[in-house]
Amino acid sequence: MGTRWLHREGPKWVDEGLITAQQLNALQKKYTSSISSKKILVTIGFLCMGIGILSIVEAQWNLIIPIARVAILSTGVLAAFGAGIWAYRRGARALSESFIVFGLLLFGASVILISQTYNYTDYN
Repeated sequence: MGTRWLHREGPKWVDEGLITAQQLNALQKKYTSSISSKKILVTIGFLCMGIGILSIVEAQWNLIIPIARVAILSTGVLAAFGAGIWAYRRGARALSESFIVFGLLLFGASVILISQTYNYTDYN
């Protein structure tokens, strides 16, 4: 629900004489937060989803050919960043930031997994 209801209902209270405009401004200033619980929950959800996807991929990692590994990881990173840009353009800032965080996690995991894939050791 957030604080949108306060911004929507507050002017009605002023019109009805329940509170003054100064009181409404004080209430809106006091209860307006830069970090919403919705943003935190969406970010935690994306983190859990990322960990789950990485766990599934990691469990089957040895069965996937190297070029498919790179394609899977690259597609995931590009899709997450693309979704973040799409959400930002639509005005969904919390969702956009969550997609970007998800993309960053995928990028970090991709660097580790790709370096692990192409790590050749010379035993001569």
